[in-house]
Amino acid sequence: MKLDKPVISSSLELPRDVMKLIEASSENDKEIRGIFFKNTYLEYEDLSYLSFSGCSFENCRFGGSSFERTSFSDCVFKGCELSNCDGGDSYFCRCEIISSKLTGANFSASVFKEILFKSCMCAYAVFDKSAVKNVCVQDCDFSGSEISGCTLKGFVPRSSRFIGTAFFKTSLKGVDFSDCQLSGIKISDSFSELRGAEVSPMQALELSLLLGIKIKE
Repeated sequence: MKLDKPVISSSLELPRDVMKLIEASSENDKEIRGIFFKNTYLEYEDLSYLSFSGCSFENCRFGGSSFERTSFSDCVFKGCELSNCDGGDSYFCRCEIISSKLTGANFSASVFKEILFKSCMCAYAVFDKSAVKNVCVQDCDFSGSEISGCTLKGFVPRSSRFIGTAFFKTSLKGVDFSDCQLSGIKISDSFSELRGAEVSPMQALELSLLLGIKIKE
């Protein structure tokens, strides 16, 4: 899949005081644009209702912070810590999230458009009821994550782990898991989520156990 890449200026601004920048943006309802956040530590902070555009985040720590209803357009995250953050109802468009940790993060009821997840740890993250359009997941771990009640359009997983992942009421039609690790997934009793999904022969054998089928050698 060819994704629309983030549009970011080659001359980003380094903020003198990150908290003052964020507070001013929050008070004035002003978009934060063209900023290079490097080695920024904002753990357990309230960053909700903010809007970031054309920004780069490198080696930043936002663990436990709130990103509720926060918008990210044309942004890049590299080596960032986002574990256990609350990003419910957030919006991501034309973003790249690379070598970052999102363990236990909550992004339920969010929108993801034209997004690349690469080499990320997303175990036990929650994406329930999110709208996903043109998203590529490469070399990521989504084990134990919640991807239930989602709308997937153009979801491309590559060499990623989906061990014990919940896809309850999420149609996987057209999703190719053949080069991923897919095991112990959680779906409804009707198995309707799997209709039209593409899997390898070994994965088909694993999934047959969900149907109670016994295969003799």
